Amino acid sequence: MKQNSLIIGLLCGLFLMTSCFPTRQSSEFRQMKREADTLVVISPHLEITAYDFRVRTADSELAEKNREIITVSTNKVLSSRYVLKHIEMPELDKGKLLALFNELENLSGVSTMIIPQTFFPALKEIENNQLAMIIVFHAEYNSLTTAIGANTMANTWSYTPAARPRSDLRLIVFNMQTDEIIFYNRYKTRNYSANSPDDMERMTRKILKDIYYK
Repeated sequence: MKQNSLIIGLLCGLFLMTSCFPTRQSSEFRQMKREADTLVVISPHLEITAYDFRVRTADSELAEKNREIITVSTNKVLSSRYVLKHIEMPELDKGKLLALFNELENLSGVSTMIIPQTFFPALKEIENNQLAMIIVFHAEYNSLTTAIGANTMANTWSYTPAARPRSDLRLIVFNMQTDEIIFYNRYKTRNYSANSPDDMERMTRKILKDIYYK
């Protein structure tokens, strides 16, 4: 029994290592979130794909539903800590976004992380605010429970198990006074699905905890 418990513990630890990435934050992030009473919340950016073992198709309807879940969950978690100002921003440049993610994840020094942001120049026009945040979500889910194939020549059937979902949630926080990124966190998992409202709320709550705790 003890050996089984040890194996389960090791597997859980391995999962955490492969699904959670190191947090990137500048040295002033902790102080700024303690002092800030207002938080600008940029509308979430989502891309969700349905996979039926043959093709991948963008699911804009599910993306819109999950955008609402993320927004509602953000209000539930953070409204007791900040006055939230929700704003809509133009569509993101995917190439620049991927380049930014690559730069953030390859930083060697966590405490010295400060990266100028060029995505939201309109943030400078919002006066008397210090912090802004955006959640970016990429996901894939299986649109079929099981794929079944037939070999008529051999008169046999083959069954392909349902593909596990992929969920990749990222949080970026900006210092609006200096127009710089001061915090970045990522949560990547196959255990939570974009097709589950409960899973979406759990992931959102998980990634917001660094902003919630002052």
